[in-house]
Amino acid sequence: MLGIIKSAVSKLMDAFTKKSRSEKIDEIREEIKKDPTSFEKGTAFELCCLDIFSEKDFDLLEMTHNPDSANGRFVKSDLNPDLQFKNKKTDSVFSVECKYRSSLYKGAFSWAKNKAQADRYREYEKENEISVFVAMGLGGTPEKPEQIFLMPLKEIKYNSLYPSVLNDYEIKEAKDVFKILN
Repeated sequence: MLGIIKSAVSKLMDAFTKKSRSEKIDEIREEIKKDPTSFEKGTAFELCCLDIFSEKDFDLLEMTHNPDSANGRFVKSDLNPDLQFKNKKTDSVFSVECKYRSSLYKGAFSWAKNKAQADRYREYEKENEISVFVAMGLGGTPEKPEQIFLMPLKEIKYNSLYPSVLNDYEIKEAKDVFKILN
């Protein structure tokens, strides 16, 4: 029991220790190593989302980087939404944040970890004056979710969304994307 208490006190002390950016990045890398499939699932769903926005209708302008591609350096643009497209017919530019969940958590789709993450996307939308959409894959696999939803960020009030809210934003066929974007 004493060992557990010492460990807890040590972790608490670590929380108040000022750390360099490289130390923080190393900690994040260690967290990713504990669940290596998290990054892989996210990447797989991003690739699935590329298929939603066909090359025939959309130009891909931006895509988040692989963390290994920057030789261990933090890429600030990785804080932006995952994908950015240009609609070839309208020339409108928009971004998409991709979120995959294998199941609902407490009956809802949790698309943002916390308010700060959600606010970061709202700030990006405001600063860049482009619409941001959240693509949400649910069930199945990240490569082929049972359901895919595409919801405008401006319509999202909370970090978790109930299925009744998502129903109007489900992508069942290509034309659904255009209905939601317009």
